[in-house]
Amino acid sequence: MSEDEFQKGLANIHSALEKALDRLGVTDPKVQLIEQQGDQKKDVILSVSSGARTESQAFSRDEVLDSGEAIDAPAATKVRMLASHFVK
Repeated sequence: MSEDEFQKGLANIHSALEKALDRLGVTDPKVQLIEQQGDQKKDVILSVSSGARTESQAFSRDEVLDSGEAIDAPAATKVRMLASHFVK
C-alpha cells in the first residue's frame, strides 16, 4: 500500500461524505478523521458532529484503498449510513 493511494481513498470518502451531508441539508457539520494503526493495518474512523449529535463510522484499510480511484460500493454504503443519522 502506498501512502499516496491511501490518501486518495481518504479524500474520495471524505468528499462523498461532505456531499451527502450537503444534499441532506446538514448545517455546519464538523468532520473529524481518526487514523488507527496496528499490526501493519491502517483503519480510519470518520466522526461527524452537527448540533448536539455526533455519529461515527469505521472504514477498513482495504475500503480506503479500494476507493482510491472512486469511492467503492461498501464505502459508499457506509457514507450514506453515516449521513442518514442526520436526516431531520
